[in-house]
Amino acid sequence: MTEQDYRRLFDRVSPGPELVERTIKAAEGGVRPRRKRHLARRVAVIAAAAALLGGMATSFAAVKTVSPNAVKLEEWTTAGLGTPVGVSASDLGWTVTVDGVASDRWYAYILCTLSRDDGQAITQGNFGFGTFDFGFPYRLNWSASIHWLEDSDPTDNQVPFALYVNNADSWDMAGTAVDLTLWGLSTADRAESWALLLQGGGRWELTFTLPAESKVQDFTAGLEFQIEGKPAILETVSCTPLEMIATFTSPDGAFAPFSITSDDFDRTWREENSPVFVLADGTEWAPDSTGGGLSDGSLWHYSYQCGDKEPLDPGDIVGLRIGETVCPLTLE
Repeated sequence: MTEQDYRRLFDRVSPGPELVERTIKAAEGGVRPRRKRHLARRVAVIAAAAALLGGMATSFAAVKTVSPNAVKLEEWTTAGLGTPVGVSASDLGWTVTVDGVASDRWYAYILCTLSRDDGQAITQGNFGFGTFDFGFPYRLNWSASIHWLEDSDPTDNQVPFALYVNNADSWDMAGTAVDLTLWGLSTADRAESWALLLQGGGRWELTFTLPAESKVQDFTAGLEFQIEGKPAILETVSCTPLEMIATFTSPDGAFAPFSITSDDFDRTWREENSPVFVLADGTEWAPDSTGGGLSDGSLWHYSYQCGDKEPLDPGDIVGLRIGETVCPLTLE
């Protein structure tokens, strides 16, 4: 293959110019190979092209699709739980705005808008950022995800998205400064995404502070119930609009089968008997994790996050379900 042949091949997969030149130089450099080496070189180039195409497909497959079930900022602010922010940053003809945030000690729900600076309409489809960071100190534990929300007006130049941040109950998030950075925008238009990539993908930096008031309500439930004939007690419940933490005890070790370090551990049984809170409208709040506690089953904790549900109101809780049994419960 000549240099021109390589350039035509790479024109089809649109790699960066540095990769094109590096591959051509590697292929053309040194003593001209025999026919067998020509074949080996062709196989190597085809493999490189396939890898590029595979990487491109992976990149687009990783973009999250639109979620129609996410809570809107208006619903949070109406409930007195959302705090408007309104900071923006622009790059490569696109602007990211942090519209508002709802947060507590453990969890933050950051609502944002992506808009085109040229005013062209953004249609529903796949959007994504290559990565993002919040500028938290390295010693702090946290995890996060991004979700693209349902667009109330598909004819405008904007699309909403939200960032969910969880600190693993390890530090107090209230009043924390956030240095949000997003890199590498991809859009619903494949050609447009490649054009953005060739320009570096873009970088958006936004600084704001999470609300200092976490709106925590602590309740002493004192609800007694049975797990496989062993007594158990829902001792306390701590509620915020975003998450609920429940603490259970059992003098007879009723929660031992919940612990993976216990000899009595039973994964299927745990899934079927994890405590679920029942609300007045019939909906249920299942725990978002397997919980944790003492291996002897005498103490266990569960967290329940709102996710994309409505803001949590403890007054809506009417019961606790264990398996098929529902125990009446009122938090006051």
